[in-house]
Amino acid sequence: MMVWLLIIGAAILILILQAELKRGATRHERFERDFKADFENIKNIGHHEIAEPLASSMNEALHYEYMEKVNSEFRNKFPRMSQSQASLYWREIQRYLLMASIFKSMEMFNPKVDELWHTMLNHPDEYQQFCKDFAGHEIFHYPSPEPVYKPFERTFFDLCYVQLFSIDNSSLSVWGPFFKEGIGQEYFNEFINKNLSYLKNKYMHQQANPETSRVFESFVSKIKNSKIEDVADWKNLYSYNNDASYAYLFFAQTDDWNYQVHCKHIFGDDIPLPHSHHSHHEGLSGHHGDTGHGGGHFGSDSSCSSCSSCSSCSSS
Repeated sequence: MMVWLLIIGAAILILILQAELKRGATRHERFERDFKADFENIKNIGHHEIAEPLASSMNEALHYEYMEKVNSEFRNKFPRMSQSQASLYWREIQRYLLMASIFKSMEMFNPKVDELWHTMLNHPDEYQQFCKDFAGHEIFHYPSPEPVYKPFERTFFDLCYVQLFSIDNSSLSVWGPFFKEGIGQEYFNEFINKNLSYLKNKYMHQQANPETSRVFESFVSKIKNSKIEDVADWKNLYSYNNDASYAYLFFAQTDDWNYQVHCKHIFGDDIPLPHSHHSHHEGLSGHHGDTGHGGGHFGSDSSCSSCSSCSSCSSS
């Protein structure tokens, strides 16, 4: 009797395993179909003109087979995630890695974008080859044991992001409100007043290749050559192609600290914190400003799941 019970139990277990394998294969096939159908959309990261050389290099370096494999693994971690949601995270990890290839250090402010990065890192040979083909060097991932409040680094992230990429509702849904810690006046003044050599030494990635160096130079030139009369029509300029850089450059040159009232439809509807205009040097020197938690929340998917100024990872 006992033998028969064991045989029956083993048969049931085999049937369960076979059913699970079949479901897994069916799910993987669906993920493959979804990814293939949305691949061209995924590769369009919505960049501004100054980022075009690096966006093109990214397109050439990120191969379909690598991305499809990572995409299936990523969606398996989040079974309820649609491909359209996964595609949005693909857009943002590509934007993030583009910034990380330019600048010495770039903080990560979204847990699911970071999880997609981790999934890419699960294939070290392919990840390293991608980095080599794209940036000429590996883009290293540095985790922290727990999320740390980094308002000054978040402001720098925002400044770089709006100069390089379009901002839309999808951007806000991933990163939360932009410039809620301040417009980054000190950063702006430094880029205006310091020479290119100084700025390269302080901000540009030490392993930047010639193409990346030229993009950094274009980034600096865009800020240095901005004139308030040229960006005063920022509302119409934004409505044309979701380019929020004009709005930033306008308000960085005025004394109007109510920029979020004027730009909440662009940067997100939030109120600047009382400490939002502290010098960025306070936050960059040993992270003296990185204590405690504060600020508003922007949905369950905003950075660190709660605060858009919290970072648990960074690049270098």
